Formats: sequence, C-alpha cells, structure tokens
Amino acid sequence: MGVVGILDLSTGMMERYKEWLHTDHDLIGSHQLAGTLRQGDVLIGDRASCSFGLIAQLFGYRVDTVMRLHQSRCRKSDWRRGRKPEANSRLMKWKKANRPTRSPLSQEQWDALPEFIEIRHVRTKGKDREGKDRYI
Repeated sequence: MGVVGILDLSTGMMERYKEWLHTDHDLIGSHQLAGTLRQGDVLIGDRASCSFGLIAQLFGYRVDTVMRLHQSRCRKSDWRRGRKPEANSRLMKWKKANRPTRSPLSQEQWDALPEFIEIRHVRTKGKDREGKDRYI
C-alpha cells in the first residue's frame, strides 16, 4: 500500500492522507490531496511529484511547490535558458505536452490546465556521495 500525507509543519501532525495500491504511482494520491490544499500552502514533494499536471493544478489553487526535478527533466534542463533573477536560479517556461497515458487527470481536467507554466529552478552546490562538489 502507498501513502501520501499532508503534514502541518507548525505542529508536526498529519492532517490528511490518502492510500492506494502499492503498484500505482505516488501521483495518484498527490492529485487526490491537491484539492484539499489552500492558498498560501506549500507542497514539498520528491522527484516523483514533479509533473506538469500536478504543479499546474496546484498553481490554480495558488499553492506553491518545492521539489527536485524529475530525472527525465534534469537531463533536458538547460541552465543557460530562462530569465535569471539571481545567480543560482532561473525562471523557465514549461509547455504542456499531450496528456500522459497514466495521468490521474481526466482528459477534461488536462485540457483545462494552462498551456504554459513558469517554474523557478534553483540550484545549490553540495557534496555528492564521493565527497565531490557538484550542483544539485
């Protein structure tokens, strides 16, 4: 069984959670919980949550997100593109593609998402497992 939950960082209590089959992707629970978030909330997620559909849906609720780029986006991310508000951040536009086959959103929900969303990519230098400096 998979579980996704919403924690209140001021109290540490779990406010809400969703369960699903362990064979399904985490995004199913994330999309189900997205509608319970309110303006001003911040969703902190892992790489699996970094999808156009979820982020665009959250933008519609005025919810901010913090998460690592999905590994497929990391390979395509060109740090020289986008607007440069600061040395280690870029504002980049993501274009909506065709609805992914396994998307938890219906075709009508997918069509209602904006064609583009603007995402801030932030990087910082840190040590990898071998102790070498690299950007993450």
